[in-house]
Amino acid sequence: IGKVFDDKNRDGWQDKGEQGIAGIMVALDSGVYALTDEYGRYHFPAVKPGHRLVKVNLSSLSGTAVATTDEALVVSVTPGLLAKANFGVLYTPETLKIGNPSLTGVWMKSKAAYQPIQLTGSAETLAVLINGEMASIPTSNLHLQVESLDEVVEIKGNQLSQPVVFRTESKFTAKVKSWRLNIMDAKGSVIRTLSGKDALLKTIRWDGRSNKKQTVKGGEIYQYQLEVNYTDGSRSASARKLFGINQTTAISINLAGGAFITGSSQLSPEARKALKETAEVLRKFPKEKIVIEGHTDAVGAAKLNLKLSKSRAEAALAYLVNEEKIPAKQFEVRWFGESRPVTSNESPEGRVLNRRIEIKGQVDKIERSKLFDQYRTEPSLKIDGAPKKLDSHGRF
Repeated sequence: IGKVFDDKNRDGWQDKGEQGIAGIMVALDSGVYALTDEYGRYHFPAVKPGHRLVKVNLSSLSGTAVATTDEALVVSVTPGLLAKANFGVLYTPETLKIGNPSLTGVWMKSKAAYQPIQLTGSAETLAVLINGEMASIPTSNLHLQVESLDEVVEIKGNQLSQPVVFRTESKFTAKVKSWRLNIMDAKGSVIRTLSGKDALLKTIRWDGRSNKKQTVKGGEIYQYQLEVNYTDGSRSASARKLFGINQTTAISINLAGGAFITGSSQLSPEARKALKETAEVLRKFPKEKIVIEGHTDAVGAAKLNLKLSKSRAEAALAYLVNEEKIPAKQFEVRWFGESRPVTSNESPEGRVLNRRIEIKGQVDKIERSKLFDQYRTEPSLKIDGAPKKLDSHGRF
């Protein structure tokens, strides 16, 4: 909700005596617009949650109008809550005077005037306003979507938690000659092709592996598009859409307590026993990338502690590689000294917990795909064959 008001003192706030302005257009980034009522008020029902752009269209007023606030505002829409965006405008209505008290007669001048075409919209959401009127845009008659996965799938260990199921629908009546479902990375390079002849399958399953039989990488964005060729020579393709792949770790082990004594990188008997048990776990995940992190307490100089944390991490690595015969290429060693304590170093108990080695999968925290930070495809616009510049949100 919001209001457009005549900001006579240009302070950006509606003060006493500053009336609302009726009949001015306010538009959303989706292409939906509203005209203010007699009090300058407007509202948009059922707005999709998230960050939305609201803009006041000063050219919809006759006369001179200058914004005293930003013409476009980004509003955070939360389900169940009202979001407000007010606009201040310094408005001078257009008036026409004929004659002069000290002179007689009428003077007139005319010139040809053509109605300009104002084009506003979004190349991403396929919405266009032409002189304030919503225009109809043709779209593909071929539809493709991921079924029951909300466009995000997950890897556990080294495989998808469940196959991806694509559901297809074609509105063409012509007989299908062949079809092809391309799965691409974020740059548009095809990593897997699923294809067939004759009838188009209603559902297409994908196991999450590339054409080279490798499981796709977690924490990344992928695209998919269906192409269909018909026996009459025609061809149709669905819109490109995105989906994200999350990945969770299989391994997370922490060696603290008596693993090391203060100032030493020598493994204690307890630490060697724990590493032996750790090796049993690691052997179950030969394709998992393992990170060994070294940490110290705050006793001593920071530079020495950083060097000590490296020695402790390398000591754990040496035991796993030399004693337990785990391949060295499976590991990555990192060290942080005293910079990442898990508790206070003020007490002996806290320092014991901070002297530790952490062994974990490289993606121990859920590595989530940033699906909504990117376009489904790179937006573009041409008018009469000439490309037009879009802003960072695909608007023009």
